[in-house]
Amino acid sequence: MEHSTGIFFGPVELIIYTVVMLGLITASAYGASIKYKLVQLGLPENRHPSEEELPKRLWTTVYDVFYWCFRGVRPIVGIMHTFVFVGFLAFLLATTHHVLRAYTNNVEFSILGAVSPFIDKSYALLADVFCILVLIGIGSLAYRRFAMKPKALYPPPEAQGVLVNQESRENPWVESLITILFISALMLTYLSTEGTAVAWTQQGSANFEFQLWRPFSSAFGFILHAFQLPSAALVGIYHVSWWIHILCVLGFAAYIPFSKHLHLVAGPINLYFKRQASYGKIDKNGLVRR
Repeated sequence: MEHSTGIFFGPVELIIYTVVMLGLITASAYGASIKYKLVQLGLPENRHPSEEELPKRLWTTVYDVFYWCFRGVRPIVGIMHTFVFVGFLAFLLATTHHVLRAYTNNVEFSILGAVSPFIDKSYALLADVFCILVLIGIGSLAYRRFAMKPKALYPPPEAQGVLVNQESRENPWVESLITILFISALMLTYLSTEGTAVAWTQQGSANFEFQLWRPFSSAFGFILHAFQLPSAALVGIYHVSWWIHILCVLGFAAYIPFSKHLHLVAGPINLYFKRQASYGKIDKNGLVRR
């Protein structure tokens, strides 16, 4: 049966979205510029690798980012953090697809689809699986933060000078709760948006065609298909899910430069530009003769 891939996004809705997107991107860039100015306060030092050193530097950075979770100190916590971090990377293209689907009015639009259907389906499977892994990771970290309450996460205010503001020192759990809600909503609305798209393209079909390359989204789509919802209901669910998902992405991007969770983004950058020479080595050029 031939199906429809278009869920109408009107011009007014697209204009509102474009304005909101540009505003939140500007807020994110403003926060990043503040942090960049703080970095510039330090003494200049060239830590850029040469062309010959670049492959090794990239490999070392990737190795350092993932190695710590297997060091044996807190391996389970490290693995849960890894699920969340890698999930962010895996969803960069998925979020781009969601944005472009509004402008193209095509719920199946995919950049990779124009390259190779196999690559497109492989990526869809990767995103679907990591969506669940991120939910497992963030759920485990939330349980540790709010149920187990390890002392390391609740130090007294006077011992929290490294945090970014007074509110974080007095209530260290607040920013964690905000981040957990952002990430959880982001993943859940991804499943609901993709699942609604699957159900939308199979309207009127007697049998539901389960998409193995999108197993968890298809499960959500199967539920909607079983209820035989009218087109207007599917359009409403899709638009609500899409808006919440996009606002979570852009809102988190605007929020994170001002939060203590900036290390999620800044950590790999710091590792890439970390000093390669021994920290005990004295730079003779900096010595002053008397």
